[in-house]
Amino acid sequence: LRQSLAKRSQMAFFHSDIHTVGAGYHELVWGDSRSKDVWRKKTVLVCTLGRNIGAILFMDGRRVRNSPLNELYTSNRSASLKSDAGEYKFVPPTPGSEGFEEWVETLDGYLAEITNSLPSGIDRMVLVPTGRMARTSVAEVILASDQLAKTRQLVADRGADLVVAETESEANIVRGTALDAIFELQVNQAQRALDGVLNDSKILQHLSTVQLHAIFDQMDVDGDGSLEPQEINRALTLLGIDRDLERLLEELDTTQDGVVSFDEFLAWWRKNIMEARCVVTTSAKAWQSIVTNVNPPMNFGPLVLLKVTFTFCRSCRAFEPKWRKYSDQYKDIRFVELVGNGTVGAMEFCTQELGVKASPAFFVFRRGTDGGQLVMSWTGASVEKFETNLDTCIQQEAERQACDA
Repeated sequence: LRQSLAKRSQMAFFHSDIHTVGAGYHELVWGDSRSKDVWRKKTVLVCTLGRNIGAILFMDGRRVRNSPLNELYTSNRSASLKSDAGEYKFVPPTPGSEGFEEWVETLDGYLAEITNSLPSGIDRMVLVPTGRMARTSVAEVILASDQLAKTRQLVADRGADLVVAETESEANIVRGTALDAIFELQVNQAQRALDGVLNDSKILQHLSTVQLHAIFDQMDVDGDGSLEPQEINRALTLLGIDRDLERLLEELDTTQDGVVSFDEFLAWWRKNIMEARCVVTTSAKAWQSIVTNVNPPMNFGPLVLLKVTFTFCRSCRAFEPKWRKYSDQYKDIRFVELVGNGTVGAMEFCTQELGVKASPAFFVFRRGTDGGQLVMSWTGASVEKFETNLDTCIQQEAERQACDA
């Protein structure tokens, strides 16, 4: 590994990851969760159980980038389980032995913390025994129906399934990791292509026709001037725009020839992005530039409504049509959507500064050069709550302006 790192500057692509990613991909492609009905358009949380606990979130069969779990159980740190066999050797306690119940309770607490860390629901939680955990009878005992009570209750409250995968061998994890490397290479190439033309412009409405054409050309590998809908969908996902593929095809392919030309893409972009009253961004800095602008364009008023979403959030996707409708209804308020896991900076801003614990999350700010003033915040996709809270903010702002006058 040291030699590989030393030669990294000579490599076109370098990828490393924890074994949980490999176990997760193996489970979704070759394991008990391989049926598309299990993971298609669904959120799956995979946890590996061994000396440490690993946790990876998958959405629609792909690993979620910039997940909230990054702060807990991925590359930043691991949750070590207690072992009586020494620091460098992990042997699970024997069922019925002294300390076994305490050990299981610790494991249950870690898994509950992982589940609670996600700001939106999940469809399935998969527990994968690995290492010495997989080679003992401990896994069968702790995964029995009367164990892990906290975790089971939290998963049930979220309407999800809790399943136990077959124990993973090293060969299975290597196979899953190889698949992950292929996916990451594709994402890396697409992201580098986008970064080359975005030039730190994180407000999508600000992208010029030249920049859009450059993005289109980067995705057009064979240079035939057209793209498959899946290719455009992947590029839009990297920009933080989440669309149902079938609906996207209907919107983009106006000639119904199965491919998308740049003219079709540009027409779609102008209608759905550039002319939309909702700003979409993946940058915390871009949000700051909006809320600190005391001279807004398009006759917007002093109030700005920020919606925090995540690409893996089902409620966020379901609320999207209502969000666009409300942006036309409340014309004086600037609607801004921040994709929480669009970038690392956005994730840190959402979780650390805004304290987002559930999504979609809404924040009404009054513009100000000092970063704006928070007027009200709430979470959830309730239409009644949305309208009531927003109307209250508008009334309070009107009263404030009347007093100032």
